Amino acid sequence: MSPNGDYRADTTYNGGEGELQHYITTITEISTEQIVATVKWDASPHAWAESGWLNDELYLIGLDVKQGGLYITLPDGKIGNVVSDLLGLDIQDVGYISHLGRHIDAINGEYHLLIERPIKQSIGQPLLLYHSELDQVEELQFYRSWIVNGSNISTDGKWLFLSYPSSKQSDEITDFWIRAVDPSDSPASKLADEIGFAGFSDTAHKIIFTDDKYVYILNFPDGKTLGLWRSPGYYIDRVWWSPDGKHVAMQGFPVGSEPEAIFVITP
Repeated sequence: MSPNGDYRADTTYNGGEGELQHYITTITEISTEQIVATVKWDASPHAWAESGWLNDELYLIGLDVKQGGLYITLPDGKIGNVVSDLLGLDIQDVGYISHLGRHIDAINGEYHLLIERPIKQSIGQPLLLYHSELDQVEELQFYRSWIVNGSNISTDGKWLFLSYPSSKQSDEITDFWIRAVDPSDSPASKLADEIGFAGFSDTAHKIIFTDDKYVYILNFPDGKTLGLWRSPGYYIDRVWWSPDGKHVAMQGFPVGSEPEAIFVITP
């Protein structure tokens, strides 16, 4: 449903051919139950967008394999291209989009879009951040993002989750950076290097990383290490936060003959 409650968006799967997936998105005016827009589009498993409302008048449909990022304008039901019509950039210059992230401010009707493009021969293309309140596209000095809780933008819209600054090659060990969404050109901070991201708790404002030996729990967003944990004889594979953010469950796989185990810690 749109932020003002006037429209409803529905996307249905319409079959597929190999990796090509067909979808139909319809926009319905709730007060009249009249369909004001119908869009058929084709998706690829190698690219995806965080579809949804951008504000009361704009709905982000998704990434079409031929047309790129598509959106609908209401109430006229006009279909537009995100890159050319919203960002004002040349579609050929931007090229193929592998992920399109979004965050909206329903109160102000403002939104941010984070565009990620694929790696080509170990050379990354910079991430693009669109600020609707400024009608400005910012080129970031990073070429990958992390997906945390389904998005590369934090749920409160304040932080970007980034990886691989432009100084690194794509075959180097991953790192984890954060950067404030606003203002433009905000500095980025590295939270972890050479250890893997394992989980984030919005409720507790904490973030977990792991390596072969330890589980690291850091405060978010300042990155202060709150504790290190290890389970001798076990390799920690998966980590889950409790809903209230007070406990962490870790799945352990034995190095030797011990059975699998679940460990629970209170950071």
